[in-house]
Amino acid sequence: MSAQSDRFGRSPRNLLFLGNIIWIPKEELPRHRSGSEAFFPSRSGSKRTRWTDLVTCIRYCSVARDKFEGYLDQMGIDLEGRILDVACGPVSLACLYDDVCGHDNSPAFVEHLVERGIPARLADITDLDYPSESFSYVVSLNPPMKPFRRRGDPRAGVRRFVEEMLRIARKRVIIRSGPMMDFLPPEWDHLVERRGRNYVVYRAEDFGTSSVSPLCGPSLSSGCRS
Repeated sequence: MSAQSDRFGRSPRNLLFLGNIIWIPKEELPRHRSGSEAFFPSRSGSKRTRWTDLVTCIRYCSVARDKFEGYLDQMGIDLEGRILDVACGPVSLACLYDDVCGHDNSPAFVEHLVERGIPARLADITDLDYPSESFSYVVSLNPPMKPFRRRGDPRAGVRRFVEEMLRIARKRVIIRSGPMMDFLPPEWDHLVERRGRNYVVYRAEDFGTSSVSPLCGPSLSSGCRS
């Protein structure tokens, strides 16, 4: 590939370098469900090295975008409205949708998202400190189990995790995690809209009317405000 153009044959002058991020304006990329994309090259002061890394970075975001679409297609669901992406990683569902707030415990990932103009909160996935019904969809794709096991009772931790997501969401809660499926609380099975071997979709709008008493959620102290 020429050092003077990207994989789309576009000139480097159409790209803006922001630290370790390469920002490509949305008019310079094929339209998808959302707008601009940002790519994360390796740490280097050399633009030449960054351009060498650009193809890998573009491929990484493209793969992530395709993976997210595959997950949603597998579940037969599309999202709309305000979305909270828990354990979002460096790309998040913002590569598909416009109104996304990220939530991750990695300072580097949250920094990347914020520099792209995407609201993001630095916190553990066990700390979902958001107002009730503040997002249309609360989604967690491949969340780690380690935070729950670290606290000694993963079943109780996952129950709290699910209940907090149900409290925050207005429409649906979506969890995709093979390891977590065995720990899902049976108390909320009546809210399950669909389930697969590695995912579950809950109807959050029925959470407040349930006869099961949910755990009390904390008040908002920081993060993505409504």
